[in-house]
Amino acid sequence: MGLRKLRINGFDGDAYSITHAMLDGSEITNSIVPKDAQRSFTSWSFTQGVLPIEPVTGSWDLCFTQYTHHFEDSLPPLSGERRAGRHHPRMARIATATSPRSRLRIRSASRSGRKRNTIGYDWKVYSFKTSSYTIVPDLAFIVKDADGYLYKMRFVEFYGPQGQTGCPLFETVPL
Repeated sequence: MGLRKLRINGFDGDAYSITHAMLDGSEITNSIVPKDAQRSFTSWSFTQGVLPIEPVTGSWDLCFTQYTHHFEDSLPPLSGERRAGRHHPRMARIATATSPRSRLRIRSASRSGRKRNTIGYDWKVYSFKTSSYTIVPDLAFIVKDADGYLYKMRFVEFYGPQGQTGCPLFETVPL
């Protein structure tokens, strides 16, 4: 596929008009990327066009996907898992499950922002010594779903049954 350049020509409220080409200017292609009324975000591929990757809005609370996080300009980007929510559920981080400030954090979850990456990637830590990830044991999240219910969510594993990475296992407790 190679590197490509992309220009957003305009947006009319229903669709984006884009032009893309190879870096040398060859293979100029104009495309229309329509907004998907059923999803919060429209995914688009240079080779396949619009892809219905995100679940239909209102049918999910959390979506585990991969993303790239840029720490600062001088450091390379880090790939991680993004946690997103149905209409961006409200979330708050709790330092420990038994923290005396948990009640305050639960209240703040009711008023917190709706960032799609609140959970982010740092609920696990990579060990160069063992070449593996371990879960941060004293970290939990308060999640308020679109219906207003609160849950405490805590990751318990990063690996799948056959040792494959990127298969997070977590527990939830209604509050």
